Amino acid sequence: MVPRSKRGGRRAAAPPHEAPLVGPVEIGYDIAAESAAILLLPLLWLVLFYLAWEDRPFAESVGFGRTTFWLLTATVVLAFYAELPLFPFTGDIVGINIGGGLLPLVLSAVLFARFVPPRSRSVPAFVGIFGGEAAISFALVVTVAAPWSQALGVVAVAIGATAAALLLAAPLRLGRAFPALVGLSSGVLVATYLYSSASPQIGISETFPAYLLAPIAAGALAAALAPSLFGTESGRALPLAYASATFGVILGADLLRQPPLYGGSTSAFYVIGGANFLDLVYLSGLLSLVVAYAMLRSREGTIAPVPGGPAPPPPSPLRTLAEASREALGGTPSRAVRRARDASRAAADRAHRLLGHAPAPAERTWSGLGAPGWIVADQANLDAVAEAGDADTFEAHRAVQTARGMVSLSRRVGRERFASLRARTIATAIDLLLVTVPVVALWFAYDQSGAAGTAGGFGLPLEVAAYGYIALAYLYFALVGRTRGGTIGKRWLGIQVTDRRGEAIGLLPSFVRESPKLVPISVTAIFGPAVVALLTNTPWNFAGYPATSSPTLLALFLGLAVVTIAVSALVGLATIALSDERQRVGDHWAGTWVVRPLRPTPMVPSGAPGEPSSASPGS
Repeated sequence: MVPRSKRGGRRAAAPPHEAPLVGPVEIGYDIAAESAAILLLPLLWLVLFYLAWEDRPFAESVGFGRTTFWLLTATVVLAFYAELPLFPFTGDIVGINIGGGLLPLVLSAVLFARFVPPRSRSVPAFVGIFGGEAAISFALVVTVAAPWSQALGVVAVAIGATAAALLLAAPLRLGRAFPALVGLSSGVLVATYLYSSASPQIGISETFPAYLLAPIAAGALAAALAPSLFGTESGRALPLAYASATFGVILGADLLRQPPLYGGSTSAFYVIGGANFLDLVYLSGLLSLVVAYAMLRSREGTIAPVPGGPAPPPPSPLRTLAEASREALGGTPSRAVRRARDASRAAADRAHRLLGHAPAPAERTWSGLGAPGWIVADQANLDAVAEAGDADTFEAHRAVQTARGMVSLSRRVGRERFASLRARTIATAIDLLLVTVPVVALWFAYDQSGAAGTAGGFGLPLEVAAYGYIALAYLYFALVGRTRGGTIGKRWLGIQVTDRRGEAIGLLPSFVRESPKLVPISVTAIFGPAVVALLTNTPWNFAGYPATSSPTLLALFLGLAVVTIAVSALVGLATIALSDERQRVGDHWAGTWVVRPLRPTPMVPSGAPGEPSSASPGS
């Protein structure tokens, strides 16, 4: 692994022990701090999983459905080494970690635009007020020497920003949620600033239990104020809690506590959110969300979905069919029949979307697909039995078998829309070469210019280039890949990414979908500079071992990189080949398809499943 310079990431850790802890209070404190450090993240992920899977309609309506779960878990973990350089400052370089900083900020911004409408007025107002608060507070911290004067100034600016939000909310018709967001974010900013500290050797840190207080308070206040802020739509407290904690922490610590770190005797790469999933930017938003959710559930029990939220993705026919089978085996035949009916309808709906048809009427689900008469009759029987609600076990198993045949037929309708393994492999290879070859050339240039250190590993420019490559390559796939034409490789092969409605995918699903590519990209960045140094006989150290000219070490690094990338590629190809909708792992997480453009006259079957046909669609 490439050695890293001291970083700006803040870890939620217990304070260093300067003396043996012998008293019961000290021992209890130490145990509590270590337990929190070990258990906090798994517990937060567990609650997030429960919210997304067991309370799915509500979770989807407030922006914390399954796509967000994968964004905040798998994507963040895979983006551990993805660090985007932002700007140089007094000899240092300031950057942001993708998983620990950028993704929580992007999610907070998306949620903010949803729960504080209208965004055409609320977004500029928030940027103006909260951005002004951040700029004035930063100026105070930089120009005022006395710590108490700095703290009082930050508190005064936060009070002023909250008052400005209250005064502007009515004239701009922003509602009550807008000043609540500014007030909660300002409160978290002040608390984080007061309880955090900066050290050139450690970065920015907070001790236990101080780092828990601000996000817990933000979540509790958001839940307590939900009835007066949102009325019956109390679920909007969740995005309010998450966004306010994230915005407050990133400014209260990463902005206001960074200046003392800069300008040291040696240059360093300071990274906002640099501790990734152990960073307070990441942990605080999740903790505030979980506190707000727990309070709402304890007070209201079942929480109703929020009207006007993002529409849930279309159901997968195979998943719905699997649920029907479980219901039939579990002794709930009526529910099994209803799920079988839903699976067959989902299969027909998928076929319509793949063929570019308008949604079919509910009473004529298979209209326009050239389906044989027995399909139409079986669908009518399924609908009738499901509506009756008094099915027995035999009818349940028969309904599941009937739905299985319909799903099989649907798989053949429009299947040519899905991109082939060959096209997807070539497109990905083209894109990886486009983003990697220039960076490898840059690594060689840095190596020849002396950027590779002889004592402690790589020099700062080479380190920034390595980690920056991961971030930039990932952003290329995530941002360019969601456009209508897609990445250069996809444009070349004539394929594109859509959601399961056949529409362009959103920003968050695109980040989730491309996250598995972080594996080969990160492996390239970790081993690439080392391979470059070995090929050019540049002296440097790797994990304490000098590597001037070592064929064995070169073969080891190349072998590890090739094996890891090959396994990653094989997993992707296998999931595509085995998937009903030719989805790789990222597609499953994000609910996306990779398809060819629609043909003017799509070919659909008119016979029974398993019999090839080229008949045109009929009614």
